[in-house]
Amino acid sequence: MSEMNERDWKLTYELARDLEGRDISAIEKLQVYLRSMKDIEECKKMLAAFETNADKYLDMNPNQRTALGVSFIRTPRMAENYQRLSTPLNRLFGSDRDVEKQAYILGWVARLLKYARAGGNIEELSAQNVKPPKQAPAPPRLETKRESVTLLTAVKNSKAQVRTEQGEEVNCAALPAYPKAEAGETFRAEITRENGKAIKCVFKAWS
Repeated sequence: MSEMNERDWKLTYELARDLEGRDISAIEKLQVYLRSMKDIEECKKMLAAFETNADKYLDMNPNQRTALGVSFIRTPRMAENYQRLSTPLNRLFGSDRDVEKQAYILGWVARLLKYARAGGNIEELSAQNVKPPKQAPAPPRLETKRESVTLLTAVKNSKAQVRTEQGEEVNCAALPAYPKAEAGETFRAEITRENGKAIKCVFKAWS
């Protein structure tokens, strides 16, 4: 695996800033193209053709596109995406780095763009010029709904242990002191789940 020096990271962050908001899948496909063709000059020619005439590759028949390694370009929208990538990426393909290093940088650019899309701040990482995390953690998925639960313990201080319809055991709050309930009785409760796991239960009504 290629080692990234400070100069490489500087270019990586510059490209990520220039390409923020662009089609990440187009960048990833271009990285695969670079790795498979192993020819920077071919990449430069392709980008130059897009810059001046994006329809060039769309006019080819499928066999021609496959022979050139660009069978992934199938629609005007995809051609337009690559046309928009041409100017920033010519800075990469015009550098003195070898194919492996350029493909490696392109891979990190795609990761940075995913990081930014998930809420990460490229500018903060750029100021430190450090290796970025693969992706910002996704926010927890919360879901709340009413369902029937079964009382497992006696009510104490308006709280008790209950079992949900899915077999989960969770503490339930806001239970009334009267009428006095016993284990095994059921009632309606509002269950909140985080990523599918019950984390909160609030009494609503006796069944």
